[in-house]
Amino acid sequence: MATLIDEIKKDKDIALKEHEEAKDKLKEFEDGEDGQWLEELKEKERKNDISEREEKRLVKLEKEEERLKKNVDDWKNQTINLQNKLANFGKGEEGNEQIA
Repeated sequence: MATLIDEIKKDKDIALKEHEEAKDKLKEFEDGEDGQWLEELKEKERKNDISEREEKRLVKLEKEEERLKKNVDDWKNQTINLQNKLANFGKGEEGNEQIA
């Protein structure tokens, strides 16, 4: 049987792995063709030299970038929450119950 602490540690390890993978996907996006295209379209938009088709593509790419950034932040927050749970065990806030 695993203890609650063991389960939290396992979940934290999973969250750390997912956070790293999310960061890698964001970096791939930013460094890849879509990220370069996004920057070009943003520049065109700043110059008011963007077509309607390019504007639609810009919105799509911005949404994708935002989704990837949110995923990174969500996994980071999950990791922090699990670390805080582990830290609180020593303070007597939660017991070390057995999990079947």
